[in-house]
Amino acid sequence: MKAEPLKEALDRFSQLEDIERRRETASEFMKNSLAVAARTGEAKLEELCASTEVREPILEFARSYERDREDLAFLKSQQDLVDAEDLESKTRQLDERSSDPRLRFAARFLGYSSLNNASDETVETTEPERSDNEPPMDLTFFERPPEVVAEDMKGLTISVKGNSAVITETFPQDEKYNEKWASDPIFGDNRVDVMVSKYRGHKILYIKAGDANHSLDCVRINGIEIDGKKIKSANQICEALGLDEEVVGDLRFDGKKIKIVNLKPLKNKKTS
Repeated sequence: MKAEPLKEALDRFSQLEDIERRRETASEFMKNSLAVAARTGEAKLEELCASTEVREPILEFARSYERDREDLAFLKSQQDLVDAEDLESKTRQLDERSSDPRLRFAARFLGYSSLNNASDETVETTEPERSDNEPPMDLTFFERPPEVVAEDMKGLTISVKGNSAVITETFPQDEKYNEKWASDPIFGDNRVDVMVSKYRGHKILYIKAGDANHSLDCVRINGIEIDGKKIKSANQICEALGLDEEVVGDLRFDGKKIKIVNLKPLKNKKTS
């Protein structure tokens, strides 16, 4: 009998974490095989995440944990009015929940980043332990000159909608190059991380680059390798990654893999 989607997803997530832990100490002989297994596991999990039977209960658990954590932080600020034993009990219970794999699942596969971005004042001693395998939210890698980011992106894995590929070619675009398209959402003070936009009928994938003082910088993905096939057409790159429409999105980065999440339709694009 086929497992329920939620149970299957959690079982596969546990399996993926085991594989990734083994990769850390594996010999060169085994690392490639484990990497393939990890990529396959991630792709399957991203497929399962499309089901509301998987998404909703995991997100509800994460939201419930976050609400309780915020309430506990408030209670700790009112200690003269709260029963000390009850506060200690609730702190202990929340600490136990902090290691639940559903929290790591929500942060990694469902884009539920608020758990990782909460302030120290809010979480105090109840902050969940961070898994070594959990993609950090630090995107300073991209806050550098576009030519540096473009070069360092080569060889990294890019993943979106269950599709993964290795970046083989990039093209840096600086402020002067992009001046004509300054109103596009990937530029400016409130820029998005990722944009798929059409130019002369062809879809192109852009990743932001540059810091707050250089918000017109980006990198264009000009080549990928997926399933042993090298692709250099911008339009075919988007299609191979499942990016069929003009969209914007967010980035997750763990030092090795660039993951695109939270895709939304592209708006406010300059048409000329």
